[in-house]
Amino acid sequence: VLTASRMFLSPLAAGSILCGDSAAAGCILGYSLLSDMADGWLSRVTNSTTTSGSYMDPMADKITSVTVSPALYISGSFPGPLLGLIVFKEVLLSLGSIFSLSRHNLKSILPPVRPTLISKINTFTQSAYIMSLLMLGILDNGALLFVVKRVVEPFLYVTSAATLATYAALALKSRKS
Repeated sequence: VLTASRMFLSPLAAGSILCGDSAAAGCILGYSLLSDMADGWLSRVTNSTTTSGSYMDPMADKITSVTVSPALYISGSFPGPLLGLIVFKEVLLSLGSIFSLSRHNLKSILPPVRPTLISKINTFTQSAYIMSLLMLGILDNGALLFVVKRVVEPFLYVTSAATLATYAALALKSRKS
């Protein structure tokens, strides 16, 4: 339920960004981030991880990436090169999943998806970068705005590096299989 709500709320967050309502977008994405962490924690603590959940969780992350990042780009907050990296990565991952599933006997049980550490880091850095951009839209002048502006630029480079590292990990993984 939590993962499904993230899937449906991402376009709403993108719409809020396009309407100039950074506060609403921040609240929606804040809920999304917290529910993602809570969902993962609950499934591990109660030992109730499911194969369908292992597919839906990354799909919710992809939906958020490909709706919110372009909305921020259109609003003038998100750099085009990073948008290109993110969208290209998500397209590659989706095509890889489709190819993998097409080779799999769908009558048998699908193996669960196991996210890599770099993919988790990449998702975190993208989320932190997006939230810091939204904070810029919410804050007025002041000391906190000064601090957030100083955090945003380094997060651009960290997010770009994490996305490129994901590409490298995908390339290595595809060479092994």
